[in-house]
Amino acid sequence: MQTITDAFTGIPTTAGVNFTQAAEITIVHVNSSFVMLRIVALSIFFGMVIAMFVTNYFMRGEPLFFIFYILFMIVSVIFSVILSNTYEVLIRDDVLGTALQTFIGMNFVLLNLPLVITVIGIFGAIFLFSNASRESQESLV
Repeated sequence: MQTITDAFTGIPTTAGVNFTQAAEITIVHVNSSFVMLRIVALSIFFGMVIAMFVTNYFMRGEPLFFIFYILFMIVSVIFSVILSNTYEVLIRDDVLGTALQTFIGMNFVLLNLPLVITVIGIFGAIFLFSNASRESQESLV
């Protein structure tokens, strides 16, 4: 994969402009950050999923919120189809596609986003509903 620095230093120069020095000073940091972005994107996604499960498990709510939860999950699945299709267009692009194809973990998640959101929504509902049944049993005792 060609890095930004290689592309920048490959520009033909005239009038004594030193692109190599400018690339080493400024753009080398962008290349390093781009490598870390793969790990950060996947970590943020899984961190948010775990936070949702923990929140659903400890949430004490009214049964009316379950209807809102299901409606929210339906809307989320609909929007995830749009996001997944948009990401598929971006990954096939000549300019962004080569960079995005290196995001192996997030590629799987984003290309299968409707399925991932559905599975997360089902497990989140299980945690939410199990807490509601536990709460009703505590009130009976």
